[in-house]
Amino acid sequence: MSKIITFPDRYINKVATLIMLDETIGKMIYYSDKIDEDILSLPKVSEPIKKFNNKKIFIDRRVNQLFEAIFKSECYIFLNMYKDQPAILSNGKSSNFISSFRLDIGVVCHNSCANTLNGSRDVIIYKRINEILKDERLEAIGKPIIGSTLQNYSIPVEYNAYITSITVNYFNTM
Repeated sequence: MSKIITFPDRYINKVATLIMLDETIGKMIYYSDKIDEDILSLPKVSEPIKKFNNKKIFIDRRVNQLFEAIFKSECYIFLNMYKDQPAILSNGKSSNFISSFRLDIGVVCHNSCANTLNGSRDVIIYKRINEILKDERLEAIGKPIIGSTLQNYSIPVEYNAYITSITVNYFNTM
């Protein structure tokens, strides 16, 4: 059985798993063809990891590679490590024991499925992701620092995208 060795890889997979298992996000992604129904009242998605992993939720895919993988009018999530570096100490020097990495989490939604009876699908998803990021299971050295959610404009005009960044400090030996 394979073992994920680095802390950033384990962390990204933990975040992706929590996102895939979230009922609200699962329904918003799975029922992307539903816009005139109460999506949250639809049945729970069975086997969400099997249905979403590398199909609707992508790990380590650049945004332009994401558009090569998708062709439908749907909603997608991607998780990418932005940077991993030694943490900067209060004296301005780099730490030999603590590292810091930034994870970008993006939500991409086609305009044709964005507006639902429950609200804007992409906004519902990224707001739910921001709640998941506050989960105590995602703490390393302290809580993750959740950055701003920004709109991404470097995508085709028929899509809308938001990216949330988090920064996590961890011991180099984790």
